[in-house]
Amino acid sequence: MELTGKTVLITGAARGLGEAFAIELAKDGAEVFLADVGSAVTEVAARIESNGGRAEAMVGSIVEYAFCDDVVAACVSRFGKVDAVVNNAGLIHEAYFWEDDPEAMRAIVEVNVLGTMNMGRATGAYMKDHGGGVILNVSSDGGGGMPQYSAYAASKGAISSLTYSWALDGDDHDIRVNAIAPFARTHMSLLTPSLAPNPPDPALIAPLVTYLVSDRSEGISGQVFRFTSTELGLLQHPRLKEPTLKKDRWNTADIREAIDGELSEHLEIVSSLGWRPSRMRDSGRVAEQ
Repeated sequence: MELTGKTVLITGAARGLGEAFAIELAKDGAEVFLADVGSAVTEVAARIESNGGRAEAMVGSIVEYAFCDDVVAACVSRFGKVDAVVNNAGLIHEAYFWEDDPEAMRAIVEVNVLGTMNMGRATGAYMKDHGGGVILNVSSDGGGGMPQYSAYAASKGAISSLTYSWALDGDDHDIRVNAIAPFARTHMSLLTPSLAPNPPDPALIAPLVTYLVSDRSEGISGQVFRFTSTELGLLQHPRLKEPTLKKDRWNTADIREAIDGELSEHLEIVSSLGWRPSRMRDSGRVAEQ
């Protein structure tokens, strides 16, 4: 089996993608340590054990750094090590940004971003001192922009940025860091049917997770993979887009001339959904891409 001898820590494992990852990775031979704020995570672990796998669960919030530290310690105590972590826990919230609830915004940032950072810090510190490991984050192509989901989109854009930065930090310590941007049937996708019609079973996303936490993906780091169960691709790293126009000094007229002129055909479509601002569409400012 692909993951025999590996110990994988998975957050947000009580349901959805996290539950599917836990079950499928255990089938592939991994020992799995599951964490979730919901007590149902213990039932997932029990089900894995009853089917012949090895699993342990711990209930608590990754928003609390002490909990993340405790999870790593408990995983090492039970299984002897941590080879990989899948930072899957997350929240979603729908609202126009001018109507967003402050508490909902805070919760999304705390769980999706701070929680991922907390678990990344806890597992990364362990991996640095124990010969390396794999960190796999769960991002979204919604990080490129989602109408009415700005807080969620911002949090997932942050996860991609964390992935790029952690990959750089971890390179000298044999810590590989990647992310996936999955499309699957989850509690979140059921809340966004217009954005996620006919999502596949989350178990169909697990083969990518298995590969990325396995030794077969050695040398791959700093990548964000988009996977829908039938389509696999890479999200582009953000980078300066050519052309870059140069002048010794710019005034407002120069800038207007540049943007209305040479740069106009290079203005970007916003989001993976192919959305463009209506006034830009009407004016022809955004080229077909």
